[in-house]
Amino acid sequence: MAAKQIFQNKEIADLFLPFINKGYPSRKDFGDTFVNGIKHWWFPNDKVKQSYSSDQLMILDLEFGSKCGLRCDYCYRTDDKRDVTPNGDFTLDEWKNLIDQAADMGVKAVKLIGAGEFFEEKEFMPALRYLTDKGIKAVLFTAGYVLDDEEKTKRLHGMTPDEIIDYLYENNHTIFIKADSFRKEVMDSLVHRPGFTESRNKVLIKLIKRGFTNETPTRLGFEVQVNIHNYNELTDIDRLKYYLNIYSDMVTSMPCGLYYLTKANGNSIDLTIEQKRQLYLGIYRQNIEYDIPFDRISPFIGGLCCTQLGNGLYINVKGEVYSCPGFFENLGSIRNSSLKEIWLNHKKRKIYQTKGYICPPRQDSGITPTELYLETERQINRK
Repeated sequence: MAAKQIFQNKEIADLFLPFINKGYPSRKDFGDTFVNGIKHWWFPNDKVKQSYSSDQLMILDLEFGSKCGLRCDYCYRTDDKRDVTPNGDFTLDEWKNLIDQAADMGVKAVKLIGAGEFFEEKEFMPALRYLTDKGIKAVLFTAGYVLDDEEKTKRLHGMTPDEIIDYLYENNHTIFIKADSFRKEVMDSLVHRPGFTESRNKVLIKLIKRGFTNETPTRLGFEVQVNIHNYNELTDIDRLKYYLNIYSDMVTSMPCGLYYLTKANGNSIDLTIEQKRQLYLGIYRQNIEYDIPFDRISPFIGGLCCTQLGNGLYINVKGEVYSCPGFFENLGSIRNSSLKEIWLNHKKRKIYQTKGYICPPRQDSGITPTELYLETERQINRK
């Protein structure tokens, strides 16, 4: 199987073709059961509707710690205007109390999204074990580089990287790994860490070999920040959904953190609207070509639809609560109110449960206006 038959980018071909040629799971292996989503974030439509009708809090976006060895050009948490509270980061005891409340409310899963790289935090594995013991599944958004540093993982967690990966696999957790680019000069530059791409790739290979792609929905995904530097790689990256059952969470910028700062400085790496239009069309046409199912056009380009605003909340590392990472309307503090009180007082959740929406933060900022989604829908002639 020649690289040119599948991928345009040599780096992607060199890394992934060996797994394809060895017969690792692909979309066609799952037939009608294949899900274009990722485990513990994707839920069947009937489960989502049930959560709306019962007004259930299903999923939380949570942060744990703020240490990070990267300085990503697009970081949504750098210079975040929401970090105005003088309070320190959550303690482990506060985390446990929050998880107790979440479990009591029937929360099914949490997305661990930062604010830094949680594997840099000494108390992260005890926090994750507590979550696991409560029966809540985790979707971990990690850059991955710590899991290529045996000295660090032993010092911080008393475990080797392989032992941590085994723990995640055996306890049915899901992993998203940072994969904006597979070109070393691009990826290392975006995160300002020499050698990052090589470390990330080593960890990615371990995850594939350990079996995170062996089921559907898959338990391995790419977190892909769309920008001018990786534009020519994106269709190849998304194509790995078909060839290796690796889901792509492909997203445009969020209107927070470095987005406005770099825009004001004239250093924005955001795509133009025309580039976004062509990207959306290309990815969804590829979905159709490769028989990748999708419900409707989504902010997660080519992927699952967002239900966060109807059955989820975002709690940052300071305990401040918002609808999602892109919203600035503070709903309260978990340090001052119970999770249940905040959820019940969040009146807008009812609107989002009954009214269709795309992505209000991106729409309101003009990053991806609603018309872009509608035009994509029209042009792919989906019936």
